[in-house]
Amino acid sequence: MRSSPASSELRRLLSPVLQVLRGDPADLLRWCLILLAAMSIGGTAVELAMLRHWGDKTQLVPWFCLGLLALATAALAIRPGVVVIRWVRSVCAVVALGAGVGVYMHIRENYRAGPLDAAYSDRWDSMSTVAQLWAAFTKTVGPSPALAPMVLIMAALCLVIATLRHPVLVRHREAGSDAVPDRSRLPGRGAAEALRRRREM
Repeated sequence: MRSSPASSELRRLLSPVLQVLRGDPADLLRWCLILLAAMSIGGTAVELAMLRHWGDKTQLVPWFCLGLLALATAALAIRPGVVVIRWVRSVCAVVALGAGVGVYMHIRENYRAGPLDAAYSDRWDSMSTVAQLWAAFTKTVGPSPALAPMVLIMAALCLVIATLRHPVLVRHREAGSDAVPDRSRLPGRGAAEALRRRREM
């Protein structure tokens, strides 16, 4: 029974996905990590848009990080190469640093809101610094979720793990090791080594 043109076209479009599913489990895990990073980026972008997270320059930092992560995810999925993989890792390091700054800024914003909180305004000054920081960290005071920027670190970590032992890097290392000559087998190397030993005796 001959297949219809529509089913043939669908099979052709799904052939890369089927190859991944039937191939090396490491490749399947790598693609799952890339997909998880893409979903985290998209979900975070939607959440930031719903919160209208663009009121000042500092609120644009996560948008910049999301843009970098989106470019890194697309590059790793479409054109994985040695240079691309190294660039992706560098981007992830920058994003992780930006996310750490975001955590600090959220805690600082909550901390500054402590004296204005209705439940803590009367006793804020009498609280210890540790208690104040803990209240700011847990969002007991202030409007900002302290650990929200950590989702950027999670997405960056997924991309970094996806580059570990990547087939492109493995082939590059093997090609580099093959290109390095074995000096002990070079012409005249054995004779020169024997002459050196005689002079030392």
